[in-house]
Formats: sequence, structure tokens, C-alpha cells
Amino acid sequence: HIGDSYISWDVENLWSHSQQDSAVKVKPLLASDDPTFAAQLGFTVAMKLNMHVNRLFTYTFALQPFLNFTMQGDSSTGQICLNGTYDLSFYTMSKLNLNYPW
Repeated sequence: HIGDSYISWDVENLWSHSQQDSAVKVKPLLASDDPTFAAQLGFTVAMKLNMHVNRLFTYTFALQPFLNFTMQGDSSTGQICLNGTYDLSFYTMSKLNLNYPW
């Protein structure tokens, strides 16, 4: 988890931005006598948009791309194989709230 960042707007405060500090720690491990190696990397960025208009209309859109890479190799032969996949999921919803007395 790298961190979160939010941008919001309301009538009283107008635009506001909040962000959490983040830290990423990496500790590589190396085998001593094994000529083969493998690595895997996954990366995703989740984005979400919520919009409310005077309690009359609500719209939500969420997008989440995911990248996945796998690398395998052999240092004795000098061969490296890199495979990658890309997935994308999204969600959208809109809601109209009409609450008028008849």
C-alpha cells in the first residue's frame, strides 16, 4: 500500500485535498549458487469518482487497472523470459432521487 490521496469539493469549504504519507520498503534476497532466478511484480492504482448534486443526482465511477509481470531467467545461459498481463475492472452507478409529493 503506497498511500491515499483525496480531492473533494463542498459548498462551504470548496476544494480540499488530503493525502497520507507513504513508504515503500524493498529488501532483495539473492541465492548463492543457483544460476536461475525469478521475480514477480504486481501494480495497481485504484481510482474512484463520487459526484453528488444537491441530493438530487449521484454518480459513481471506479476504475482499477492491474499490471502483473513475471520474469524468469538463467544466468548460466543468459536467457531471460518476461511475461506480462493487464487487467482492468470498472464500476459505474448513477442514481436520480426525485422525492416530490404528489
